[in-house]
Amino acid sequence: MNKNLFNKRNITIAAILILFVIAVVINVSGKEKKDNASGLGTSDADTAVISNVDYYTAFRDNRDSVREKEIEYLESILADENTDSETEKEANAQKLEIVSCMESELMIESAIRAKGFTDAAVTFHKGSVNVVVNTDELNDKHVAQILDIVMRETGEPAQNIKISVQR
Repeated sequence: MNKNLFNKRNITIAAILILFVIAVVINVSGKEKKDNASGLGTSDADTAVISNVDYYTAFRDNRDSVREKEIEYLESILADENTDSETEKEANAQKLEIVSCMESELMIESAIRAKGFTDAAVTFHKGSVNVVVNTDELNDKHVAQILDIVMRETGEPAQNIKISVQR
């Protein structure tokens, strides 16, 4: 019974993550439409810079918000006196995993910016790393640099790493 209950918790966490991704996509696409519709006399370059800042800021804010909710949920499991020891161990392990992923994301984003990129946003879960980089051009050298950073920080193989561009 506890295994089924724990599976429901995993499903809930996965649903929160999916909602997070949807919120980011809606936020970014809605912001782009609003920026294009308003055209308040700003140049295309100004709009691009504002859009990039908004994208990366919104991305990190949404990611952090989802992570906070995940940690709160796990802490509520741990605080419940009816939680059995196995579920408690799993909740602690998931909490530590989330914190570890958060640290890796921060380190990767900082290292990518140190390589000369304007900004980057990273999501990391065991088996999957997504990197969004703010650049006009992503050549083989850039991809190799980013892959090196991500692989070194996460231990993930190249096939588990997706790199994309958001200008």
